[in-house]
Amino acid sequence: MDAMTVSKYGRFEATFVANDQPPPHTDLRVTFTSPSGTERAVPGFWDGGRTWKVRFRPDEEGAWLYASSTADGETELHGQAGSFDCRTVETGNRFLAHGPIDLSENGHYLSHADGTPFFFLADTVWNGPMLSTTDDWNTFLNDRVRKNFSGIQFVTQAPWIACFTNREGEVAVTGNPAMPANPHFFKRIDEKIDAINDRGLLAIPALAWAATWSETARQYNVGCFLSEDQLIGFVKYQVARYHAHHVLWILPGDGRYEGEEAEKWLRVGRAVFGDGEHAPVSLHPCGRHWPYEPFRDEPWCNVYGYQSSHSDADPTLSFIQTGPPAEAWKEPTTRPVMNIEPCYEGHISGKTGEKFQAYAVRQACYWSMLNAPTAGLTYGGHGIWNWAEREELPLHHPRAGPSKPWSEAMDLEGASDMARMADLFTSIEWWRLVPDPDLLREQPGTEEPSRFVSASRSREGDLAVIYCPQGGRVSLVTERLAAGVSASWFNPRTGEWSSASVDEGEFHTPDEMDWLLVLKETA
Repeated sequence: MDAMTVSKYGRFEATFVANDQPPPHTDLRVTFTSPSGTERAVPGFWDGGRTWKVRFRPDEEGAWLYASSTADGETELHGQAGSFDCRTVETGNRFLAHGPIDLSENGHYLSHADGTPFFFLADTVWNGPMLSTTDDWNTFLNDRVRKNFSGIQFVTQAPWIACFTNREGEVAVTGNPAMPANPHFFKRIDEKIDAINDRGLLAIPALAWAATWSETARQYNVGCFLSEDQLIGFVKYQVARYHAHHVLWILPGDGRYEGEEAEKWLRVGRAVFGDGEHAPVSLHPCGRHWPYEPFRDEPWCNVYGYQSSHSDADPTLSFIQTGPPAEAWKEPTTRPVMNIEPCYEGHISGKTGEKFQAYAVRQACYWSMLNAPTAGLTYGGHGIWNWAEREELPLHHPRAGPSKPWSEAMDLEGASDMARMADLFTSIEWWRLVPDPDLLREQPGTEEPSRFVSASRSREGDLAVIYCPQGGRVSLVTERLAAGVSASWFNPRTGEWSSASVDEGEFHTPDEMDWLLVLKETA
């Protein structure tokens, strides 16, 4: 029989069947040998009953060999072997064309294996993989591709505080201390992650929700009620199951990682990701919390994701503009800095009690895109994150307010604004942008954060982007720009460009809404 053919950077899967059902805590590892002779051992995972599987992403063309082993040498699973061929496949899928993502050479943003910059624009769909039908999930993903999103951020487990079971009434945990993960639950997640990657979208799973803001949260969040050993096993299981997919891991979700909580997640992170290569890893902290001081020297924690919170009060705006996210990128060991939960469109504002409209979402997003070297962010729409199928109040989130069903929330104005944001940044060499507040002669947001003007430029001065949240006058120190740059206005509400004229370093926005001034060298 001819060997199976797998695309380079695609996914190979092998199934191992034991004669009798082995204990689910069996330690199965499979060693893959590349055409050039390099060996790489990866963990297998239990898929229920007598079945175990392994998944692997080949990165070298030619004939690969593999062989299984177990710690105790069980005859049923130990010593099984096989081969497959790896070939480059011409495809429009960004991951098959350019390889998996990792940190860029300078650590400021994400890039593919071949060095191609990866513009991170994710959508928050926490409950989507657990509650959606196949047809609805495909409809949603196709829409997000059309709107220029490049990733989908979601929770991989039930129960958690906003979803007690999946659509079929199943949970992700078994109650078995030796193997806390329920393989049947994760077969549904397989299908959803496959669909994400098949469309060239990055999968961004939150592996263990860890919010402790109420007794109910502590009771239902996997990151709280599992023992530490069980938690490590639960996360390791997911990593074994999905490490061959194109992912960025969020280890814990919505926690306040300080004191003993920080120590706990340090131990979990080291146990899961401390050995060998792995996809980028971030934490997801609670709102306006910067948890990374204890994690600064942890090589496995290599993305600074933060949540700016669901408020547009001055402290929240200042946190984005001049707080820890705007300072962390200056550390000697650089990491991408990305707002992975700004205010959700349609969610009730903690300041005004009114629903966030697209304007407030755009402001938070553009400030977040320019407060550190540009890398990306995650958008959120109320009704999408909770995957509502009717107008409803999300479970245990009464202050969020009722949400539209996902099928209507999918077309919120802000989602189209994100498509226009992607159009803007991917039309320029966004990866060269670094914050430069000294480019501004004056900062109108010093006393009023709602008027804060963000400015980034390339180190050569041949590219600059300035975000004006409320229109008005922009005065630049033109000596910080290369000679001969041309200026244009970008309308984030329509995607239209118009010329920008300058008078002694001053520009005036076309109206009093938000605008972006883009300066770049002409070809």
